[in-house]
Amino acid sequence: MMWKDNELLIEIPLPRVKNRPLIVAHPASGSNYTAAWNVMIEHGEDFVLVCDDVGPHYPDEWPYHCNEVGAEYFVRMQNSTHGDRIYRNPDLKFDNLLVHRQKTALEGFQSMPLVDVLFVDWIPPFSENTPDLTFKKVAAAMADTCRDGGIILLDEKARRNFPHWFEFEDGEFGLEYLGRAEWPIPSLEMTQRVEISAEVFRVHNTKKQADVDDFLSTLTMERRMSPKELKLMRKRIPRRNDSLPDKDIWWERKFDSTFHQGFDEPEWPMPQASPWDFGRYKLWIDDLIKDSKRLRPISREIRSVNVGFEVQLIHGDIADHLDWLFLNNNSIILRRKHMVKCLERCPMLGERAIKLQPKWEDPLIQEMKWSGNESTPDLTSKLLDLSKDEINVATIAHSQANLEQLLDQCSKWKKENPNSPLESFTIFYLDEADYQ
Repeated sequence: MMWKDNELLIEIPLPRVKNRPLIVAHPASGSNYTAAWNVMIEHGEDFVLVCDDVGPHYPDEWPYHCNEVGAEYFVRMQNSTHGDRIYRNPDLKFDNLLVHRQKTALEGFQSMPLVDVLFVDWIPPFSENTPDLTFKKVAAAMADTCRDGGIILLDEKARRNFPHWFEFEDGEFGLEYLGRAEWPIPSLEMTQRVEISAEVFRVHNTKKQADVDDFLSTLTMERRMSPKELKLMRKRIPRRNDSLPDKDIWWERKFDSTFHQGFDEPEWPMPQASPWDFGRYKLWIDDLIKDSKRLRPISREIRSVNVGFEVQLIHGDIADHLDWLFLNNNSIILRRKHMVKCLERCPMLGERAIKLQPKWEDPLIQEMKWSGNESTPDLTSKLLDLSKDEINVATIAHSQANLEQLLDQCSKWKKENPNSPLESFTIFYLDEADYQ
């Protein structure tokens, strides 16, 4: 509900858009990101909530949030293309994303489109060390982050300590004051408050909106796929990114604490299997296929040589093609630092990953040197030996990145392993001079 001039208004005038989620920003959110989340849950429209903070409060770190049956409320997905943590609630009946980015508010606004809703509970990020901050000193900066018709919500949380932040005049800097909104019964429990109230402003400006779909494509892998690839993806469901122990470990811990003395209950909520409900996921994929102009598929040129299996060479960063590798049932074989990066971006590849340098075990190739003149002899053959039971395998440039050497080792290996099911061996390389 909302109040203006002592008049009660039933509906809070938050924006509605077609064919895309609302873009919501909460700069310097701290642990109060749950307030902005609750506001959008009450609104009931598809949304992406972006929280930028130099010290993010991630929901898969204490204090945790649970749903009504004790399972995790926010389920972590694959990271964004920039390495940001992304979460989703699979129980809501509309699309939702929570994005936590470790950066300042000003850095964050430079890397996202104009927002539909700006939730503000701390105004210093909109000023460059201006003393005696007032609403008037930051109003223009706040309005510059919003599209025409966007909404700014100034959270009342800070009014007691900073009353001068709430001294404003209607119409300043293109901000139309709409009233005071209240959300008395939030759906998600908050750690330091029980209700939400905010001053509401509508933004009027002539700023040109950037391509929202470009931004959305950095957040979810499905938006980086072609309609043909999405039809394959429709038959699958993304798995949870295991930032916390998985469901099997949780139940083992729960069993031990229930039936054996000396074992504590798991301190984290019960993990969910996926950030999606399978039925809703298929419907969402269908919507993306129908509105394919909003997709931003990754292009790739493949050079291929058959040596008994396909040796495929792709110029590019393997991290940009993980979705394609997953769709084509590839196993990835990489050094630890690259493996960690790839599995954060696409955790579904973890089931078939060949970890050359596992964290707690001996490396699969002793004293391995990956590249250069002193690289491990016959490294390609050794990688193939570790992959001989796989069907499709991908890695990155190694040894001296020499095409003749690569094909020679692959040919010899196939002759020595004629019964291997291997069908393709894909190598991604960044240096244009490699494998020429």
